[in-house]
Amino acid sequence: MEKITLNQFIFSQPNSPIEKPTDKGYLILANRLLTIWQSSKIMNDLPDALKQNVVLGIVGYYQDIIADSGVYVYIAVVGDVWSQSAVLLRR
Repeated sequence: MEKITLNQFIFSQPNSPIEKPTDKGYLILANRLLTIWQSSKIMNDLPDALKQNVVLGIVGYYQDIIADSGVYVYIAVVGDVWSQSAVLLRR
């Protein structure tokens, strides 16, 4: 299964095609969820494009919860490509 690209992620956003600083952090989360789904062997007969859309919907819902919570959160990607860690920083 191919990973979700930044362009695919941005296209799924309501303010597409504007890229925000938090998009890369949410993209990492989306790809981790996709990897977990693939390794879980649950509903793996679904087409890859559908799995990607479901994961993008879940991450979009998560974004809405964070945005509506009133907490100012920024996701800063730290480390290099191999670590792909995300750190939540409060303003």
